[in-house]
Amino acid sequence: MNQLINLLCAGASLLLVSCGTSGNLSVPRVIYQSIRTEYAQPAVIPENAQIAVTYLFNERGEMQPIVNNLTGDVMIIDQTKSFVIMPDGSSISYYDPTVISEATGNFNSQTGSETLNLGAITDALGVNGRIGSLARGVNIGSSTTNGTFYSKTVTRTDQPMVTIGPKGMIAMSKAFRVAGVGINAHDNNYVDIPFSKASNRFSCCIYYSADEGATYQKLVTNFYVSSNISKNTADGRIGRAFTSIYKEKPDALVENLFMFLIPNNISTNESESSWDNSLIQHSNIYDNYLKGILIDFQ
Repeated sequence: MNQLINLLCAGASLLLVSCGTSGNLSVPRVIYQSIRTEYAQPAVIPENAQIAVTYLFNERGEMQPIVNNLTGDVMIIDQTKSFVIMPDGSSISYYDPTVISEATGNFNSQTGSETLNLGAITDALGVNGRIGSLARGVNIGSSTTNGTFYSKTVTRTDQPMVTIGPKGMIAMSKAFRVAGVGINAHDNNYVDIPFSKASNRFSCCIYYSADEGATYQKLVTNFYVSSNISKNTADGRIGRAFTSIYKEKPDALVENLFMFLIPNNISTNESESSWDNSLIQHSNIYDNYLKGILIDFQ
């Protein structure tokens, strides 16, 4: 019930910020999506499991795997053989041999600081809790200035092999954007379809060794969009769009991973996200509510 109230309040809050738009506020539709794995999500992870992968998604459709080493030994992740298969069938490796150099700098008449914080990755994905806290605690380099401009070049390279200490965890080096997920949702509507009939399917393969490289195994997780509902708003009545969604899917709030998206015409300054070396231009705001994670293990 609290979740329902929060969502209705989120829709109502758009009306309060209409002064930030040029003209009348426009909310053309409300979108709901749920994402499932091919198998039923586990209630618990077995004690004899060696690896567990937590999959995080955001409203932009980006998927970030967090790999947990459940063993008491060092685990090796081979990123050259770990990949994502997109809905169109294309395969993208987690390892990219390209060396990237980025020049950064700032100016402050009093004092300034320059830092590359690994938390930018998790912040971009909206990761909270223990995972986000760990990442935000890691900084690479810093400096201060007094009335001068300071710049430096940061060189970033992917590692073909990544090791995880006993009972440790890491985030895979990239979060890939999946077509048809989040703000890229397709227009067709469907509710609770099975994996075999899903048109939007994708998968992730983590290639790992739990015996210091002697042998390797792969953990393949298949995903699909199980429900995709887009409801147009009539005369700006956002609540009616939510009501229509709940009528079609009464259990919308109990999915393991779901999101509501409220596209609108609220103007914002353009921003960019370069944590994965790609620029993302935002011309408007997508108010959203996303909850849940998906897990796989072996």
